[in-house]
Amino acid sequence: MITCETKRCSEGKIQAATTMYAKLSPIDEVCPILPFPSQNPRRGDNILFEYHDALTQEWGCSLLNIIYAHESNPLDVYRSVSTLHSIREQVFREIGLTPVTVLSPAGWRIGSLGMLLAAIELNLPVLYVETLGYTCCSTVPTEVVLQNPDLKWHIWLTGDVYKQN
Repeated sequence: MITCETKRCSEGKIQAATTMYAKLSPIDEVCPILPFPSQNPRRGDNILFEYHDALTQEWGCSLLNIIYAHESNPLDVYRSVSTLHSIREQVFREIGLTPVTVLSPAGWRIGSLGMLLAAIELNLPVLYVETLGYTCCSTVPTEVVLQNPDLKWHIWLTGDVYKQN
């Protein structure tokens, strides 16, 4: 069995990613997905710098394994995962091995949606780490301001979109 973990990388999630990697060890291949293009063009680079030691030393990931997917288009992530899984199946089938692609969505919601679409379509396992609690040393803010999203997505996964008359 050849295991490939495709994980969403996002800021501040390295502990969760390390926990997921340890759960799946030994993994033959790690393919991180970074957001590019992005509203912040340096976002992918910043995440890569944050994960650099884990990727290159702990996980043994080649920088050639990095997948770039559009930050605000879940179908780009879906296509990337689908293509990667299909190619791996073809290659390893030729030598009599069964590849397993494990998806690890974390942090980046739109990208995670693309991964979940691929998991549903291709029947792939998903590994996710849930936060059990938070510790905060600061006071509660007096006002919380939520910005309006610049893009809204609506994806209908199953059933009729509109009622039939």
